[in-house]
Amino acid sequence: MESPTKEIEDFESNSLKFLQPDQIEKIWLRLRGLLRCLVKQLERGEASVVDLKKNLEYAASVLESVYIEETRRLVDTEDELSDIQSDSVPSEVRDWLASTFTRQMGLMLRRTEEKPRFRSIVHAVQAGIFVERMYRRTSNMVGLSYPPSVITVLKHVDMWSFDVFALNDASGDHALKFIFYELLTRYDLINRFKIPISALVSFVEALEVGYSKHKNPYHNLMHAADVTQTVHYLLLKTGMVNWLTELEIFAMIFAAAVHDYEHTGTTNNFHIQTRSGTAILYNDRAVLENHHVSAAYRLLQDDDEMNILLNLEFWLRALVVEMVLATDMSCHFQQIKAMKNFLQQPEAILKPKALSLILHTADISHPAKNWDLHHRWTTSLLEEFFRQGDKEAELGLPFSPLCDRKSTMVAQSQIGFIDFIVEPTFTVLSDMTEKIVTPLIDEASRSGLAGFRRSSLNSIPVGDGKRSSVISTGSEGSGTLNCSPGTIDYKGFKATWNEEVHQNREKWKTQAAKDLEEKTKREIEEKALQEETEPGTTEEKEEKKERDEEGTQAEGEKKEMVEEVSTSTEKNHQLQTPTDMLSIYNTWFKEVVNSINLKCQVVIRIWWTQSLSQFVWWSSWCSQTVVAIASEMVLEDDVFAESLAALLMILL
Repeated sequence: MESPTKEIEDFESNSLKFLQPDQIEKIWLRLRGLLRCLVKQLERGEASVVDLKKNLEYAASVLESVYIEETRRLVDTEDELSDIQSDSVPSEVRDWLASTFTRQMGLMLRRTEEKPRFRSIVHAVQAGIFVERMYRRTSNMVGLSYPPSVITVLKHVDMWSFDVFALNDASGDHALKFIFYELLTRYDLINRFKIPISALVSFVEALEVGYSKHKNPYHNLMHAADVTQTVHYLLLKTGMVNWLTELEIFAMIFAAAVHDYEHTGTTNNFHIQTRSGTAILYNDRAVLENHHVSAAYRLLQDDDEMNILLNLEFWLRALVVEMVLATDMSCHFQQIKAMKNFLQQPEAILKPKALSLILHTADISHPAKNWDLHHRWTTSLLEEFFRQGDKEAELGLPFSPLCDRKSTMVAQSQIGFIDFIVEPTFTVLSDMTEKIVTPLIDEASRSGLAGFRRSSLNSIPVGDGKRSSVISTGSEGSGTLNCSPGTIDYKGFKATWNEEVHQNREKWKTQAAKDLEEKTKREIEEKALQEETEPGTTEEKEEKKERDEEGTQAEGEKKEMVEEVSTSTEKNHQLQTPTDMLSIYNTWFKEVVNSINLKCQVVIRIWWTQSLSQFVWWSSWCSQTVVAIASEMVLEDDVFAESLAALLMILL
């Protein structure tokens, strides 16, 4: 854009034609001020469009020269108000225009006997409207300035293992701002819904402040950015983006960005046990999730300058609320079971349920990313858990699961999380996307279409719901989002996460073996040191030695029991029919119950040998056993499933 835009050139020529020598002085000052304001914004680094700066400087110089010329030629020779016929412009309107706008512009050089001229005022109003429109248009054109390092990182935003830590470093701790803006731009949602750039930037910066409020190691703005990018990947690579309207896509990205807003770094149960104000406010139900979405909407409501939802339908709020509340982990098994039931029905899947599962999956997705990312996220999450454990110790409360720094077995906890939570969730998600997208691909193939026809939200009005199959990006260094059938690879996506999960599980197993070896070695050393310094008779030491041997025997029996359960679990994964699975699991569950009865003496011996950590480990194994039954077994009796869930809560 080497020369002034046609719009500026037209304004220059037209202004010279319709502006009379007696044109109002102050309007030019105002026009020049508005344009100079844009130039100052560019100079402060708020925008980096060099060509736009040149054009604005050119326009400002033209207006300044016209101002000087018109000031020199100011005369007072006629009253142009008399040229307007009374039947064309009512006198009340003419008087209002003259009095109102002349006072606003503050005509300092007008002689006291001079009367306002209607035609010049009309021209001034036209010029003011034009500049205001140009200002708004250029403001939206400028957008958010991307540092070169951010552009480099965002080139990989369509990848599964996108490095949000690298983005946060490149952006100076603004990962959420850039990922949120980038995705809204890529899907062309900013222009589609007429979202002011200033409001968007103000809102997302306020979000970042809220995410940093409690200085959490895990639930912070980087986690929000990671979940938002993962949602984008899931929509794009599985083809789900073709099933949704623009408003639904916006709802997904918005919900992902706000889903942990102002997280306290503690669990819902901690709030309930400590009777926090938030728990009291939300009656102990989805305490944090209710706060996240409520606080985010309060942020929008309290400040119109950052309200990006002004031009959007009201039902969007209901969809966002449902998605965020579904991230409550206490709803996990119920959510998975409900989706499995949906998949067995011939009817179409409800969109709110599908979108909720996508957000929930993205929220727990890091064990399915590459090891470096997953391990870093795990370290951050456990540090957050340990901080909660420190608070619980200060308050005299029992430690919540995985919150004790001294006894938590990190590797074992992650293996259980992958086996019983993450992997089943991704499996259900993959089945869901296949059921939804396959008919869309078939329809596109029959019709010979390059893209898809977007549908609207089931039983919810969404306007026209029209979208383009190729969505342009708005930032340098980014490509286009091609949503044609050839870009969909949900089978490849399933293979990708499956491989990552398998590799991460194997690494945790290796780490678990090392941890056990180190723990055993440490216990032996501590035991030897204790025997050297511990006073007592020979008989007392012999009795203690016998108790230790019994504890060692109990440990061996416990390992054999775990190996039997693991072998049984692997066999159950290979079953082909629900009937076989039900039969095997019923038999297995009876064996587990019998084993529990038989091992009571073992548990008692472990307890009396004061090896509390072993007792906790055994209880954790029982918990994992019940989770495996509840999540994998095909049950005919819902009461039995509820009983298992109750037993799980007791064990935890």
